[in-house]
Amino acid sequence: MTRANTTHVEGAEHMAAALARQAGRPLITVCNHAASMDDPLVMSTILPPAVYSDSAQLRWTLCASDRCFHRELLVPFFRAAKVLPVQRGAGMFQPGLAAAEERLRSGDWVHIFPEGTRSRDGRMQPVRKGVGRLVAACAESDPVIVPFVHTGMREVLPKGSLLPKVNQEVKVLVGEPIDVSDLLAAAAQQSWPDDKLYTRIANRIGGRMAALKAQLDGLPLEELSAQQEAQQQALEQGLDLYDPVDNAYRARSLWERVSFRMQHREWAEHGIASARARLAAAAAQLSAATTGGESGSSSSSIGSWMEAVAAGRSAQEGVPGAA
Repeated sequence: MTRANTTHVEGAEHMAAALARQAGRPLITVCNHAASMDDPLVMSTILPPAVYSDSAQLRWTLCASDRCFHRELLVPFFRAAKVLPVQRGAGMFQPGLAAAEERLRSGDWVHIFPEGTRSRDGRMQPVRKGVGRLVAACAESDPVIVPFVHTGMREVLPKGSLLPKVNQEVKVLVGEPIDVSDLLAAAAQQSWPDDKLYTRIANRIGGRMAALKAQLDGLPLEELSAQQEAQQQALEQGLDLYDPVDNAYRARSLWERVSFRMQHREWAEHGIASARARLAAAAAQLSAATTGGESGSSSSSIGSWMEAVAAGRSAQEGVPGAA
């Protein structure tokens, strides 16, 4: 990020101070979501190099199960990277968020994208109540909440791109910690329902993030006010719990899981013997189809070799042209 592209970071001292917090005090970082690799690419620009030598200091984060955990080969990698799976459209009450709450109660650092999904146009979207629940879950430990925003990542990694682009400009702005102690105190004194507390916390975090994004982008104050009003209306109406796009992602995720299981079920249930049986059948069909043709000798040899492999003999035995 810092070598292949031009990166400007402002306010990194706020992140450094948060990482040096008292032991056992939870840390929550929030930022806008523009590209599939905002974390780790943007995250790497605001962390002191010494953090990478101590995995205990590194963040936990959340990722949609249909994106990070839909292939079994990827699961160990994302687990090692301290990623917790969440299901799109399943709301706040699901195992992934519960696991994040436990990490926070243990004093760990959890990073989330409170908008819940990537922005389609680069503008801030309303945050969802899940961030309010995470904060409330560790309220007794006085969590540190650090916001940061960025711009330029949509150009570094456009939708559909597999590799980041170079010679782009990325700007990152880290804000001061967000204080929600007054909201937590009011909720305790006035016996607020949980949903009200989650909404108020999310609204404050969303407003602060919108202000930072407006500062970073140089937006006029009236546009910032419109974004904050939309944020508040969405939260009050409960729209943060549902995004129509989630249905499409969930349908695709379901088909990928079914396809994966169908593809590997026979091998998993019957082992290599089943695969060898299918290979032997294919070899027999190949030999039968080529008998009597001009290329029959070569094809028959290939078929014989396939049968040999299916029977478990040496791969070199019977290979056409092998010594």
